[in-house]
Amino acid sequence: MFIKRFDFISPPVTFYHQGYLSHSSIISGIISIISIAFIFSLTLYFSLKIIKREDPNVFSYNSFVEDAGIIPINSSGLFHFISMGTLLNNFEMNGVNFTDFRIIGFEESSEAYLKDRNLYGRNHWLYDKCNNKADTEEVSYLIDHSFFEQSACIKKFYSFEDKQYYDISDSKFRWPELTHGTFHKDYKFIVLLLKSVKKKL
Repeated sequence: MFIKRFDFISPPVTFYHQGYLSHSSIISGIISIISIAFIFSLTLYFSLKIIKREDPNVFSYNSFVEDAGIIPINSSGLFHFISMGTLLNNFEMNGVNFTDFRIIGFEESSEAYLKDRNLYGRNHWLYDKCNNKADTEEVSYLIDHSFFEQSACIKKFYSFEDKQYYDISDSKFRWPELTHGTFHKDYKFIVLLLKSVKKKL
């Protein structure tokens, strides 16, 4: 019977048995046809969900890494910039109002700074207007936001040891880093502080 030719369940034999490579049966053939139809319908069902973009789901997998390495916070590592927006009827990105705010980055907790508020007693970074040529060397082709050059990027590094600011073009300039991961004893991170220019730092 032709249904036997659809049998994918019966185990193969080492010689032909009535023209078949297995001891096929009608029941095995029917089960195989139902299985193929079921697999095909599932494939079609989930493919249509992807094509129509219905019910999107995101799956993530976390694994523990004792030492995550060192990631520079710049265009060759973890690039970032800061912008501000207005949330009224529609969310609009406006860049950063540099006349009212000053953005500072530290490689320590904000509590450590707030204990003494001594800006010049620690290494820190100052943010100023972004420049798509100077600040995004390796990723400039990705930046097409009209507000980017009104946003804030790292521009200066203050060295506590030298008691001096260095521009990003200076050889003594150092980028902040995310190092080793939060469970490592030598980890480093960056904390951003938004300060009003009208208040003393």
